[in-house]
Parts: sequence; C-alpha cells; structure tokens
Amino acid sequence: MKYRKWAIALVAAAAACGELPRNQNSGTNNANKGGRPAATAIASPTPIKGEKVTVSEDVRFTAEQDSPNWKWTDPSASGTTIEVERSEDTLKFVVPTGRDLYGTNGSAPRFIKPVEGDFQIEVRIKFDPREDYQGAGILVQTGPDRYLRFERGFGGVEGGTSGLRLDVRTGSDYKAITTPDDVPTEATSVDLKLLRIANSFTAFWRVNEDSEWKEVGLYESEYPQGVEVGLIACNTGVPIRVEFSNLKLAPVP
Repeated sequence: MKYRKWAIALVAAAAACGELPRNQNSGTNNANKGGRPAATAIASPTPIKGEKVTVSEDVRFTAEQDSPNWKWTDPSASGTTIEVERSEDTLKFVVPTGRDLYGTNGSAPRFIKPVEGDFQIEVRIKFDPREDYQGAGILVQTGPDRYLRFERGFGGVEGGTSGLRLDVRTGSDYKAITTPDDVPTEATSVDLKLLRIANSFTAFWRVNEDSEWKEVGLYESEYPQGVEVGLIACNTGVPIRVEFSNLKLAPVP
C-alpha cells in the first residue's frame, strides 16, 4: 500500500505541473455475439530494446521523422487499408469492423514506440463506442500475447457497457482489472494517462484539463524493462471513427 500511495502521489504532482478499458460486453455478448475465438498462446517474442524516457515529448503525427522511433502499424488482416488523417498533434481514422487484439486476431491498428524503464504517457481521445466491443486508448505490449490495454470503450471481457477499462493478457489468460461497470462514462472526449514505475502500471482518466485526474486501476506486472507503448483502436461492431490528439510521452517526475 505504501508503494501504491507513493506512485499515486507522483502522478498527482505531475498533473499539477501539467505533466502528465475494456470490457467485452459480458463473456456472452463479446465471446459469442462478437464472434471472438478462444485465446491461444503465442510464442514468446524477441526482447524489446528501446530508449529510456528522459525528456518530455509532444508527439507529432505528420511524419515519422518528426517523431523518431514512433511507428504506425496497420495489420490489415481483413484486407481493408485504413485511411489516416494526420496533423501535427492529431491522428484520425475510421476503424473497420473486425479489427481487434484478441485471441489470434491481431489486426488492430496501433501507433507505438519501444521504450525502456519508467515513463508516463497521456493522450486525448474523441470516441463514441456503442456496440459489441469498441475501444480506443493506450497499449503497452511485450509480445502478441502479452499486453496491457487502457481504453475508453463499450463492452468487453467480464461485462460492461460504456466507460473506461483496463485489461491485461498473458498467454491464454485474459483479465479485466477494471471494467466500464466500475468506471462508467458517456463522455465522447476524455484524457487518458498511464504511469509506469518499476513493474507497477497505474491508469488515470479525466474528462478534460479542467477536471482532476481519477485513478482507474493498478496492475503489478512482470514486464521486462523494454516494452512498446502507444495507441490502439479495436472494433468488432460497425465501423467507428476515432481521433487521438495531444499525445505526450514523458519521464516520471
């Protein structure tokens, strides 16, 4: 408990300085109605080597040379290529039906960067999820079957309608740390923040910069120092538009 209070105190200090998921709509709705397959284990990947986060970075979406080591990934398993609208601080696109990161389906689009050690990441999301599972937010991954997702979503593992959720997967095991039932909201624009200190990940959200950061959940991981972190969008419902803006990656204060 002392360690957790210390981590939260650090985030509160960062928020004061201007620094700084997913619930498949009950197992029945998402696993059956959404056509989700059972989880299967995937071979362990090569260790990730990234840079330590030592300075604050306001990420630019216009071109990769503007934000080195950030990579846009569109697996395009369905054959539908996503058309992306980019500006310096905004990334917009429509997420096609069937794009997900669940079971053997790894077709969810993402924007990620390899990093090492402690960090905090923050983003503003404009998104209005309404059916089956639709979610968009922050991703931390160490491999295709080992990741954490913090999303503004609808539905998901262990139930829920509209809200915030924090999910983790390790091999064939899926776990909801927090579901939309725990943190409900109908807000279509929110700020999300994820803080890593050692192996502890703490998720926070707020409606806008005039609101206070609120804790969503805490996950004690066994992740290595090197991970990939960034943005992700998933959709097993009708095509849905998402807008990411004001993406920031910063060291822990």
